[in-house]
Amino acid sequence: VAPVAEPNWAEAIRFLEQAVKAGNQDPNALYLLAMAYKHQGRSGEARQTLAKISDPDGNVLLQRGVLAFHDKEWATASTEFEKAWEKDPASYPAAYNLMLTRLCQAQLDAAMSTLDRLVPLAPSPAESRFLTLFRSLLGR
Repeated sequence: VAPVAEPNWAEAIRFLEQAVKAGNQDPNALYLLAMAYKHQGRSGEARQTLAKISDPDGNVLLQRGVLAFHDKEWATASTEFEKAWEKDPASYPAAYNLMLTRLCQAQLDAAMSTLDRLVPLAPSPAESRFLTLFRSLLGR
């Protein structure tokens, strides 16, 4: 088995920053730069870069939500996860993170409503069972 090389995030950032500074505003380049920033723990720069994407898809919105969640900006995270789920109604990560964000905001009814819609999206029977048990623990 050949060892997998570790990504060189600093080099990726340098390369992608050059491309963006040279005028490349392609959403894919911006997304990759934001993810490189994220891997380097530079969440503020990652968020600023994702904000430059004019017509974000569900995955961009999901990442914006993840970064807001990491910064404990629950309302912003919730909004981003809702938008991500609207763009991609089959997105389990968007729905799951929205449910967690609503719990963080003590919005139990909204979290339960999201959980009800989340169970059918579960990627495996084990995850579906977990969600069902979790719902039971919440007492509703």
